[in-house]
Amino acid sequence: MFSRLLFGARISLFVATIAVVFGLFAGTLTGIVAGYYGGLIDEVLMRLVDLWASLPFLLIALIVAISVGPSFGMALALVWRWLGLALVWRWLGLALAWRWLRAGSALV
Repeated sequence: MFSRLLFGARISLFVATIAVVFGLFAGTLTGIVAGYYGGLIDEVLMRLVDLWASLPFLLIALIVAISVGPSFGMALALVWRWLGLALVWRWLGLALAWRWLRAGSALV
């Protein structure tokens, strides 16, 4: 019975896995770049993350579903989980940059 369930859910599991991997990649890349480089790059990327987070998810999902229809691309377009990952990786990037800054100032 479980094998039938997995066989029936294989497309849903595939789309969910791809969406999670895409969200992980987008959040990690955005957060590390923003945290490590800082300055204007950090401000612009984090304001884009704030803008994306302020949009109502259900409204965007309905608009995309009406305009595109149910498809694989729609599932990838509605990945919302990368926002939290971007913030976490930003703080890790900031910590890495500050550690190198403190190590360099200790040598001077």
